[in-house]
Amino acid sequence: MVNGKWRMVLGCVVFGLSLSLAMAESAPDSALAPAQVVTNQPPKAATNRPALWFPVGEAIYYKVQWGVLIVADTKVSSEYIEEDGRELLAIRVTTRSRNVMSAFYPVDDFIESVVDPVTFLPIRFTKRLSEGRYRLHEITTFDHKARMAHWRHLLKNDHQDFAIDADTRDLISYMFYMRSQNFEPGKHYDFRVMADEKLYDLLVEALDLETLEIGNYAKIRTLKLDPEAKFHGLFVRVGKLEVWISDDERCLCVRATAKAPVIGTVRLLIDRVEGPGDDYWTHPGNTNYPQIARNHSEGSSK
Repeated sequence: MVNGKWRMVLGCVVFGLSLSLAMAESAPDSALAPAQVVTNQPPKAATNRPALWFPVGEAIYYKVQWGVLIVADTKVSSEYIEEDGRELLAIRVTTRSRNVMSAFYPVDDFIESVVDPVTFLPIRFTKRLSEGRYRLHEITTFDHKARMAHWRHLLKNDHQDFAIDADTRDLISYMFYMRSQNFEPGKHYDFRVMADEKLYDLLVEALDLETLEIGNYAKIRTLKLDPEAKFHGLFVRVGKLEVWISDDERCLCVRATAKAPVIGTVRLLIDRVEGPGDDYWTHPGNTNYPQIARNHSEGSSK
């Protein structure tokens, strides 16, 4: 029973992280320069990479806290890859338990969305989970022209085809796509995403602006979100989920809190940021790099 609760809570944390990466105002034009590339291959002489609204190559590290203990680490990253002569974008979320938790509930999770950077529609979504005795390895491929998706469960040798919309995205690619949209405090937003071989509703309340202090970062201006998602494995009977995102050009998750019966409260806290960018996030504590808050419309909270 406890292991099942842990699985739902960790899934909830991953969902909160993915959601928080999205629910913020789009970056200004100055932030839309061609992204820096992080790859193990030598750079190409020419590229048709589009200008994106987030820095490709960014790596964001988080700590997962249970009570006073840090029990796991989560990393969110992106990079360009090449498959079948095509240059694609891979967005990944990985979570691994630390020794204190691995002793009774080891976690090693990998979630990846491979996206066409021009249309920003997913080509393949992979979820490989190892949580305690629980194992999952499934792959969903998208045929947007035929408006069909093909799901395979590799461990159970199971498969299923299901219809999708013209702009259907998996959770990870959808949340990164939503970073290009505008969100305002005090408003309600409804979305649809692909999860568990179906399309589901995602409901988000953008609440108030708050100032937080976390780890190496002090006085971070954030937008608080209250999400509810109606799909299994991400937000079902795990209690309350709250997320906070930075109110600046980065639009980073700085905190996600999940409350569940038996387990209690689990927090996701930002630790550090690596990759492209010469700013407050890559130079924590350096007063020469202050956080630059966004300007919201009149009527929004402080």
